[in-house]
Amino acid sequence: MINKDNKWISIKNPELKLDQNKVREILTSLNEIHAKDFLDKVPEQATGKTSLKANISLKLKDKTWSTEVKQFVDKSVVGVTSDPQFILKLDPGQMDKFFGMTLVGFRDRKEPFDFQNLSVRRIEMNTKLKKMILTKETKKEIWQLEGEVKSPQEQKLDQNAIRNFIMRLSDSSVTEYLEKAEQGGFINPENKIVLKDEGGKVLYDLSWGPTVKKKSLVGREL
Repeated sequence: MINKDNKWISIKNPELKLDQNKVREILTSLNEIHAKDFLDKVPEQATGKTSLKANISLKLKDKTWSTEVKQFVDKSVVGVTSDPQFILKLDPGQMDKFFGMTLVGFRDRKEPFDFQNLSVRRIEMNTKLKKMILTKETKKEIWQLEGEVKSPQEQKLDQNAIRNFIMRLSDSSVTEYLEKAEQGGFINPENKIVLKDEGGKVLYDLSWGPTVKKKSLVGREL
């Protein structure tokens, strides 16, 4: 990642929207790490098989600083830094968030729900439990079922509930993005909601289900 015009962007994928607060949070956490001890060399018991590993490199104004952090099978954590050079014994609790970091973890989690909620005039819902289409007349500003001739009162549509649904959807955020390797299970979505404006333009299209099992991934260069 690189900071350009006071905004963090991905070098490999500059169009990807990143959560700026998340990037600043990880940098602050890195700056707040305290060594438990200063070592002369990497302990012999920490030269065996590693369970976790993180490589971090920061380009500063006048130099490049980097560190390689390893957690071993005995849960001990050792970090080797450059410029200045240190071998450090670290607190495992402080380093947990740095292991397995991927670019996906820094994506803006509200981006997938960014649509013009005030322009929605049509809701097409097709789920395992319900299939229906709701439309909103511009003049009356009342939601009604498409194809029905009954009044909104007879239809018993809760206008506030529909408005709240649209607002809550636009205020939603992703719990976690799936890596490309994890998306194979999302083949036949069982549910779909499409929101359109007055002219029929799709403002938002959401499909979900079935449940996807998450796999453990190894971190890679950001």
